[in-house]
Amino acid sequence: MLSLILAVTVLGAVSTRFVDRLVVRPLPSDSPGQPFLADRPRTRLALVSICLISLFIAVGIRLDSLHSLAALPAYLYFVAIGVALSFIDIASHRLPNAIVLPSYPVLAVLLTAATIWHHDWSALLRAAIGGAILFLFYLVLALVHPAGMGLGDVKLSALLGALLAYISWSALIVGALAGFLLAALVGIAMIASRRGGLKTAIPFGPFMIVGTMLGILVGAQIAHSYLSGVGST
Repeated sequence: MLSLILAVTVLGAVSTRFVDRLVVRPLPSDSPGQPFLADRPRTRLALVSICLISLFIAVGIRLDSLHSLAALPAYLYFVAIGVALSFIDIASHRLPNAIVLPSYPVLAVLLTAATIWHHDWSALLRAAIGGAILFLFYLVLALVHPAGMGLGDVKLSALLGALLAYISWSALIVGALAGFLLAALVGIAMIASRRGGLKTAIPFGPFMIVGTMLGILVGAQIAHSYLSGVGST
């Protein structure tokens, strides 16, 4: 375990500069914002480093507990792009295709390789189904209420659904719901503090990504606790 923690810590530190470059890459001319903490590059770099290293360690420990370390490259890749996408979306309300779309083949290859290593084809099938389910759900939301759900969120949703479902169905359910719950709580807090209203636009991508991390790390435990509570009533 100690060797794993040391390895992912070093990898997180090494990846910091690369992820920071993704965050500050030139934005389209019609972008509403500037790169995240554009005027405080050292603060931004520190935040990127803290997020990467802490999440790399958490994901490594989680997959080790699941005896699924072969899938670690896929989830570390997700953490890296997830941190970058979160900071980009906060700053500019965009989830760039240049990051999201190439991630489809990358994660497909990495999850397939993990499946071959573990000989667990049911996990890969579950990932494919989970990705399709979450994509269709977000697509319907975007069609019904375009002002509240962007196409960037729809494109990202399939990746998140696949990563969650690869872990378990309970991870998918918890991760998907957690994003909406977190967004609702932040929205209520903004209204209560008079820093926003019902029409205030907030980027949803970071909530999706944080919700996914919760689903990966503690989704099974939350689902088990809920079902245990229901069963005891």
